[in-house]
Amino acid sequence: MTASAREFQKGIRAGSSPYLVLELRRAHLVEEAFEQITKKHADLKKPLKVAFVDVGEEGMDQGGVTKEFFQIMVEKVFDSQFGLFKELEEGRCWWFEGVLDGSSHVELSKKEVRIRLIEYELVGILVGLALYNGVILGVRFPSVVYRKLLGWEIGLDSFIESFPALGHGLEQMLTWSDGDVYDVFMREFEISYEHLGQITTIPLVPDGQDIAVTNENREAYVQAYVDHYVHEHIQQEFVAFQRGFEKICGGEALKLLRPEELELLLCGNSDLDMHDLEASSLYDDGYSPNHTLIKEFWEIVHEDMTPEQHKQLLVFVTGSDRVPIRGLKDLMFVIQRNGPDSERLPTALTCFSRLLLPEYADKQKMKERLVTAIENSTGFGLV
Repeated sequence: MTASAREFQKGIRAGSSPYLVLELRRAHLVEEAFEQITKKHADLKKPLKVAFVDVGEEGMDQGGVTKEFFQIMVEKVFDSQFGLFKELEEGRCWWFEGVLDGSSHVELSKKEVRIRLIEYELVGILVGLALYNGVILGVRFPSVVYRKLLGWEIGLDSFIESFPALGHGLEQMLTWSDGDVYDVFMREFEISYEHLGQITTIPLVPDGQDIAVTNENREAYVQAYVDHYVHEHIQQEFVAFQRGFEKICGGEALKLLRPEELELLLCGNSDLDMHDLEASSLYDDGYSPNHTLIKEFWEIVHEDMTPEQHKQLLVFVTGSDRVPIRGLKDLMFVIQRNGPDSERLPTALTCFSRLLLPEYADKQKMKERLVTAIENSTGFGLV
């Protein structure tokens, strides 16, 4: 079959498919995902199916591979080296890397600006796809992002919640009563941003560098500071991100949510109650809740594993360490017997949230084998 015939056949299959299918190579995941999302714009509101096609993982995606896809995409796209977002030490959140408003020494050509905004839009689509397909993302934004997506106002209280150090400094300036604030804070109507180790200071109002912040005008200064930081500084980037997000999740239904509810839908519950997981787990091929090995398995989980290892176990079996909104009791988790005692490591079918556990001869051996598997789990599972 010629290349053109193969492309024609592939196009026919895609057009008649009830799914949005992404066929990706792990080595080129981000660029291929963004390229296919762009080409398959008409299919974005179909249920998502993902296949990794370069490492012998072809097969059926029952949800686990899709979770892994989002997890890997988040790790790559939200890495500071990708250049779109920066990690805030306070709250371990990701915030927009604003460089398009003149507050950075970095100069971009019109083509580079256009590409950058397309990338923000594609990230917005990615976040929207996760929400649309019910996949919990392992990424956190400051709460003001959810307020902006819903069109809510942002005051000092929500600014403090998102950026505590900056916010409390502004609050202290507003409540200062021991003389004039300029004598203590020495501020003008300016704002400073740091990018790649260099600081740029720009005025908040015309000739702001010559206007001192006093008791009389400090409220106007705080309002201007907050507006610039959460709106003007990242306006182009956020508009592109929101445009992508709303291509998937726009509409009146979104406006019914509160910011904290939208955050919960995207980020899930961060509390890992492994007892809930035990209570809801299912068993197969000879295992049961009363089987000696299963009892020892849960003793290892509850007594010997660290919280980080709990997350690794969830990633190993389900493809994600994020918890459904109502907790681990809503998570599918199946432990299946995988033959008699052996030296093999446990394996997992992430697409079915199924742990394949050999019937090890003793508890210590199971612990060693299990920990080794979950701490080296990248790429495990079946598509």
